[in-house]
Amino acid sequence: MVFSNGDVPDDFGVSGVSCYFPASFVRQEALEKAHGHKEPGKYTIGLGQTEMAFCSDKEDSVSLALTVTQMLLDEYEIDPSSVGFLGVASETLVDKSKSIKSALMPLFGDNTDISGVDVKHACYGGTQALFDGLGWLHRTYPIQHRLAIVVCTDIAVYADGPARCTGGAGAVALLLSPGAPLVFDNGLESTHGHHGYDFFKPVGAHNCEYPIVAGKESISAYLSALSTCYKLYKRKSKAYAGRDKLSLVDFDAACFHSPFTKLVRKAVAVMVAEDAREGGRVRGEEKMEGIVAGLRAQEEPSDLSVISPESLKASEQTWQEITSPNLEMNRRLGNMYTPSLYVQLVGYLSRLEEEKREEGRERRILMYSYGSGSMASVYSFTLNEGMTERLRRMIDVSRSIVGRLDEREERTPEEYGETMAQREKFYTQRVPSTPSSLSSSSLYPLFPGTFHLSSIDDQYRRQYARVDTRRV
Repeated sequence: MVFSNGDVPDDFGVSGVSCYFPASFVRQEALEKAHGHKEPGKYTIGLGQTEMAFCSDKEDSVSLALTVTQMLLDEYEIDPSSVGFLGVASETLVDKSKSIKSALMPLFGDNTDISGVDVKHACYGGTQALFDGLGWLHRTYPIQHRLAIVVCTDIAVYADGPARCTGGAGAVALLLSPGAPLVFDNGLESTHGHHGYDFFKPVGAHNCEYPIVAGKESISAYLSALSTCYKLYKRKSKAYAGRDKLSLVDFDAACFHSPFTKLVRKAVAVMVAEDAREGGRVRGEEKMEGIVAGLRAQEEPSDLSVISPESLKASEQTWQEITSPNLEMNRRLGNMYTPSLYVQLVGYLSRLEEEKREEGRERRILMYSYGSGSMASVYSFTLNEGMTERLRRMIDVSRSIVGRLDEREERTPEEYGETMAQREKFYTQRVPSTPSSLSSSSLYPLFPGTFHLSSIDDQYRRQYARVDTRRV
């Protein structure tokens, strides 16, 4: 909380969160064997992933968005007429003109006075939609007193090859309002924009859903943008909030965009090394026999993707305490593109009561958002623990979401491969068409209340339906 502007509340932020993910998953350990890796650990240790969510041709980015938006409305008993902004972020496009947001409008009944459209920039779009929603609240709330919703929805699929194990699928919806349990630290967000081709989906290159990926370049761009944004965030914190020598010690949680969790581990090491070089505090430094002191004397490496053993060791306690515990859903769902950062809020909230709070110390959450191409931002929330009723509801919903991971059905690597082939075929087949998985309800289950694609007519218009039972 940095600014207060007259009658405009200074506690805008996230007052509700929900998450949807498909009911099918495949184990990364099984994929390792199926892909011919003789030694175990290629995906589970090398990438830090344990499971991967996937969906058949009867689910797309629109159906995921419909489902998670309806879940948010139901779980928080939101009156659809109270919503004045709806922003949607996705890079899994089903139309190059018509927005996903427009397909969500029937959920709001007679309320057509809803601002916002879709935002697209790789995995970063959800953060821009969040900024847009908060900006709309600041402009309009003193007059309208209405709420904002941000939806992130994506399906990450890759061509058969080394990148296929980094897929995933899911959607997150955020409710924004004043008096929020997670208050946005206004004025501190720090952004880095850069032109590059580390991950992209050019028109005409593929007649399919698959991206073009330059893996090493993407990792380097991710870590370089993180370093730039974090330095700028610390400068703004000192200038605008009077926080000198800020470091990760000052945060209760640090959440990151997560293509795979091993990359997030490197990101924590980069930030801790940065803190040490600037003279900031490091968790557990008194136990590390001069390692942190050695980092303080080092210059910043020219290639941040090469992580030194000293940086890893110095950052281990930080990783274990404020980042790794929030990544449970990322490990088990895979890369969800735009929702990947925000499911970590679910992880954090699901175990919040178990955390011990130091008297007089704010609970703050640092966020790092990255989208290839590239755009990146570091920003933060402060936990407003006075909003106990709202916070309790967010905790309960988050725990329910995490518990639903165990209600999914496991599929074999062969069944996963067949599903990817099915999606490829459906992507290019002539219209009118119907998803073939609709006739295989036992192999392709849906959770209760899930929206799904029912047909595409001869004008390429998509129709959706909602189920009430476990299997369709």
